[in-house]
Amino acid sequence: MAIAEDIINKKKALGQFFSGPKVAKLLLALAKSEQAQSIIDPMCGTGDMLLAYQKRYNHAAHLTGIEIDSEVYQYALNHLVNQQHLKLINANTFDVQTLKDIHLKSYDLVITNPPYIRHQTANNALYGLTTSLNQKEIRKNLEIFLSILPNLSQEEKKLFAIIIKHYSGLADLSIPSWILCALIVKQGGKIAMVLPESWLSRDYALIVKYLLLRFFKLDYLIEDANSSWFKPAQVKTILLVATRIPIKASLEDWSDQTFVFSSIYQKSSSLDSLVGNISHSDNIPETAFIKQIDQGLTNPGWFETKQVSIKAYAQQVGEQAAMQKWFNLAEPKQSTIVSAGRHMKALSALSQWQNGIGGHYCLLSDLGVSVGQGLRTGANSFFYLNFEDEDEQQITVCPEKRFKYPPFRADRFFFRKVIRKQSELGSNYTLNKFKPSGVVLTLRDHALYEDITQLKTEKPLPYTRYEIIPEMLAEYIRIASRTKNGDSSTSQFIPDLSAVKTNIRKWDAGKPTERPKFWYMLPSFSTRHTPDIFIPRVNGDAVTTRLNPDRQYLIDANFSTVWIEQPSSPYNSYALLALLNSTYAIVAMEEYGTIMGGGALKLEATQLKKIPFPVLQASHIAELALLGRKLANSAGFTASIITDIDKVLVSGMGIKQGMSQRVKELNTIKQHLINKRKPL
Repeated sequence: MAIAEDIINKKKALGQFFSGPKVAKLLLALAKSEQAQSIIDPMCGTGDMLLAYQKRYNHAAHLTGIEIDSEVYQYALNHLVNQQHLKLINANTFDVQTLKDIHLKSYDLVITNPPYIRHQTANNALYGLTTSLNQKEIRKNLEIFLSILPNLSQEEKKLFAIIIKHYSGLADLSIPSWILCALIVKQGGKIAMVLPESWLSRDYALIVKYLLLRFFKLDYLIEDANSSWFKPAQVKTILLVATRIPIKASLEDWSDQTFVFSSIYQKSSSLDSLVGNISHSDNIPETAFIKQIDQGLTNPGWFETKQVSIKAYAQQVGEQAAMQKWFNLAEPKQSTIVSAGRHMKALSALSQWQNGIGGHYCLLSDLGVSVGQGLRTGANSFFYLNFEDEDEQQITVCPEKRFKYPPFRADRFFFRKVIRKQSELGSNYTLNKFKPSGVVLTLRDHALYEDITQLKTEKPLPYTRYEIIPEMLAEYIRIASRTKNGDSSTSQFIPDLSAVKTNIRKWDAGKPTERPKFWYMLPSFSTRHTPDIFIPRVNGDAVTTRLNPDRQYLIDANFSTVWIEQPSSPYNSYALLALLNSTYAIVAMEEYGTIMGGGALKLEATQLKKIPFPVLQASHIAELALLGRKLANSAGFTASIITDIDKVLVSGMGIKQGMSQRVKELNTIKQHLINKRKPL
């Protein structure tokens, strides 16, 4: 492997996206770090945070930095300008001995850009560095560290113990990093953290949000509006600053406190400051910027500011975490935090838009509507074939080029038509006139001759019998069984793929009514594979929701799928189509989805499940059903129908006057959010 490639892979494996001086300067200013006497960066990387402090603030403050990578540590050591009040340690922060070395004092400021190492990577030794980054070992070490900390009450230790024990093993390494930082900051001190925007929407991060709300008062959340601060990583970044406080009795212990949420646009950035172009009247642009956002000021196109209710944010976290085991252990039994109904996200522009509007909100599940994900075959190159033509009895299909097998015809019942990707779809809201380009191989009562023969040898019982697969299709399956799924040296043969092997069911004498199954037989399709509605999981522009009429097509896992589960649901598929294409829904999807590198919006089923929708009366739902049918019959995007849908929703939320203005405001928010996620 080339040296450059090795370095890149190492950076990814160890989450090494260093902060840089501009991010460090703004984060230090937000943390009021000039007041700190002791500062630690427990994952200090090249020392950007500590160096920015040395250049700007009181050199008498004691600085501590810990870095696991010896090469990066040496760079940081050479990089930092003042060694007198600096302790730089080349060690694993999560090692028990390292933790013991730093536990004797707690810190005024804990500031860091934690490593966002995936759990799969952390559980494997890489580059000789990650042997102690195994999640089980980290969890055990944090428990040991907690037991020796002198500065926590028994109540605080009890809650930390629950958090440490129950954070997800699927979480990336940032979660234990957050817990560690929370443990070593003194009461009245601050934590200042760099995190990706996607972290805010991760289910596994809920437990840390809960920790923050019980032990900290949020001060600032500062958003990189154009994903420009870490361009190589192409991720939107958030800076978080919070002050350690006495433990809150519960999430509902918050009253009227607020924190500042601000979005900074790329045009605000100068050569040496993220906010250097905002104001030229102050020698320290970060200080001038903080003065403005503390006053609630907004400068359109440069930065936006709003005060967010901590109580509302706590309510949101409580509602999202209500079903988690750890939440029921951590939150006092008498807490009513999750009993007050559904709410919009506290950081939401939609929440501000609906402020003062009456009405109630519900989730799709409250409407008898389920959300899932489309079909995963485990080997699309084999199970998906290109559709050529058809007659009443047969379909002509063409395998992928890798199989070097000609087009062939087979009976229709061997295939189901499938929607594989967005590029196959036009601008319509329905599949009524859709011409499929792909089919899925669906074998139920047929098997290869050799497999049938083997079965007869093993257990010649009537219910093990299969019909023989026709020869052209059978030969395709045989060729595929000898074909690797990729071109690399580690590629596996298709039948050996982990997701394909699960198709196999061997003869079990204890379950004599269950027929054996073979690798080329997909499991039975469920409703989530043939839904009423489907929504792309990755969206370049505004999200478009489409109707799958009569559930006739299979939908691939590139899409989230939505279907009416309960017959008692007040919605039919047309009303649901209208609701999910409303501007309200599109705005909510923008706010609940995750912005990817390059500005695409990733919208998972778990995120769709969290969106609160207005509770509408039967008359409004009936209007949506009529408009949904019109939408399905329209030729592509029809602004007038969407506007009528928006008016029904706004009316259903109790607005009778100024309806057009409210709809216009919604559209402005929608376009702003779409533009905001697209890199400049």
